[in-house]
Amino acid sequence: MNTYFCVEESMDEHLLKNRSHPQWVHILNKEYCNYMIERDANFSIEYAKSLSSIQKQLFSHFDYDFKGKMDYKGAQDYMDVWPKFKGCFGVINEKIKHIFEELNISIEEYILHPISIEGVEDNYYLMFIFQIPISNIILSSSVYCNGRHPDVVYDLKTPDQFYDGDFDRIKPLHIVLDKRFSNVDILRIESCQHTFFSERLVDNLAQNNIIGLDYKTPGIYRGRVITSVSFE
Repeated sequence: MNTYFCVEESMDEHLLKNRSHPQWVHILNKEYCNYMIERDANFSIEYAKSLSSIQKQLFSHFDYDFKGKMDYKGAQDYMDVWPKFKGCFGVINEKIKHIFEELNISIEEYILHPISIEGVEDNYYLMFIFQIPISNIILSSSVYCNGRHPDVVYDLKTPDQFYDGDFDRIKPLHIVLDKRFSNVDILRIESCQHTFFSERLVDNLAQNNIIGLDYKTPGIYRGRVITSVSFE
């Protein structure tokens, strides 16, 4: 079974150069932003429960050319995006796309849409990740806590208990998934804000000196929970 790392935009001080945040790509397509804002505004429990069956349609809906503009000069292999909506991972370049293809990562795990970035000639892609619904989490073996007070643990037995609770505050400390997901390389799990990459994918990204990503092991860092994942 795979070991997983939480993947985030890099906060390396050499990249930040006294800036307050990492490199962003501002998406300039108003139709995209309006569509995603409307989608999130209409969020409901019923919508969330059906997400697994409709998300491919949601992320394939775009029939226009994406355009973006960097927050400041200096393109990276990975860059976060603004505005950022549910399911969007960020912007990746051809180098990362090639690694995905070399590792034969299933296209069932992600969708790429080309995006042209002002002042950048290289190919970039807006990346969306399919989310594994909470119905595939083995809640009886998982651990959820209060995001502000990780020592406060909740006993969730059904998905409805998560939906009925304060799910902006309830954070997963440890998620146990059905073992059929154990060979997936890219994980995005409902109820969890993190994106996870498999160890083999992280190793390849690191060996190719990919710039713009940090890889974090599970734990609690200054009160912030980094979720761990296992299978049964």
